[in-house]
Amino acid sequence: GDERLAFIAGFTGSAGFAVVTADHAALFSDGRYSLQMAAQIDPAYWQSFTLPDDRLEAWLAGLDIPAAARFGIDGRLVTIDGFQRFERAILDAGGQLTGHPSNLIDQIWADRPALGPATPWPIAEDVAGNSMATKLADLDAVLLAEPCDAVLLTRVDAVNWLINHRGYDLAFTPVILCFAVYHRQHGLYLLDEADRLSALDGLGLTVRPLADLGAILAAMGDSQLMIDPASLPHDLLAVVSASGVQAVRKACPVTAMKACKTDAELAGFRAAHQRDGVALVEFLAWFGSGAATGLTE
Repeated sequence: GDERLAFIAGFTGSAGFAVVTADHAALFSDGRYSLQMAAQIDPAYWQSFTLPDDRLEAWLAGLDIPAAARFGIDGRLVTIDGFQRFERAILDAGGQLTGHPSNLIDQIWADRPALGPATPWPIAEDVAGNSMATKLADLDAVLLAEPCDAVLLTRVDAVNWLINHRGYDLAFTPVILCFAVYHRQHGLYLLDEADRLSALDGLGLTVRPLADLGAILAAMGDSQLMIDPASLPHDLLAVVSASGVQAVRKACPVTAMKACKTDAELAGFRAAHQRDGVALVEFLAWFGSGAATGLTE
């Protein structure tokens, strides 16, 4: 359901963005996908460009953009920093960037798959090395030192690490898609889109729909709230601003916390590497045996 580039352009890579005007359509991704982009798009309608060698600014400069032309963007799918980068490029080309309340591709994608039920599963403490309570105490100390009263966590990997749970919301990436708010007095709120994580409610946290974010923040008064502009969706900035809290822009504190591995995590790395090494040696032995024929990359 999130493969909007695949729907509109045919491109199935894991990263990229597209810009569509009345007369032109351009797809941008990185060097991993240069050949794949060219192979998957229809050249009658699309051009493909490799970042960072090709730049959006250069492509826009070659178009005859009408004065004050408006470009729409889904502010839920672009961060604060990302919105500003797109805005600068479009302003330089003579246009304007504006958020729209609903995704335009979703409006024409009639059979878009719905997000399935969440199936969160716990990471045992002897695997993680620390309980969620210990991690929250460490996060509390980080906020106290800033000083901030609360933090809005908008990096999915950081939230999953903090709550010692994973899930199957993305193929080949074991995460639950959710955000979180932690307040030093109010505790931890887990935010999801459609009440998919109610099974986690009460396990040291409170599950609330993302639509309740404004009310959760408003109940915190004029608290100092840490936000990460590199991961906070642009549309949520308006919710934060309207709530009455004081936003403090900082890099996600949990990202730094989870970079310091526990002994249990280090042991897990080593055990996984041993299993991976065995699998790789078995593959290389099979590949070199002559049994591997008729294969492509």
